Amino acid sequence: MKSLIVVFLTVLVLSYLASRALTVKAHPTGRGWIFSPINAVRIIYLALVSLALGLISLGIKGPQEDRRIVVIGGLLIFAFAIITWPKAIEMFELGVRQRSWYGKWKIILWSEIGDVQEKTDGSISIYGPSTKISLSKYHAGRDLFLEKMYDAKSGTDGTFSGNS
Repeated sequence: MKSLIVVFLTVLVLSYLASRALTVKAHPTGRGWIFSPINAVRIIYLALVSLALGLISLGIKGPQEDRRIVVIGGLLIFAFAIITWPKAIEMFELGVRQRSWYGKWKIILWSEIGDVQEKTDGSISIYGPSTKISLSKYHAGRDLFLEKMYDAKSGTDGTFSGNS
């Protein structure tokens, strides 16, 4: 019975986050648009990082026989949160870019976009020659992103319409 309640609450929270993301707008910049994860998702990831750091510190200070397991568990949760943390996507006059988990930029120019796919999980993947940029269903401005992406992709002159 407890597992059913946990599953129900998880589905409820994820549904709320996805519906909230549909109402949050993307941020216009002078050069284009920024599609960032909604604040609730950031809070969840900050809670994961806090949990991981708490486990690591408890493991270091805890009983000798439990240290290894608790510290390793904390490190795994920390690594998971850092690697999977959703990053903002910037759409600008030259193309689309997103930071990778290790800090470098993944950039796909408009002329290099090979495919744009809407996945069954609600995410959108943009494929370039050597990289992929993903917009999750928890990013703000999904509809605007699709509109701008298809406008730029189907445009005859290949230009980006910016803040229209």
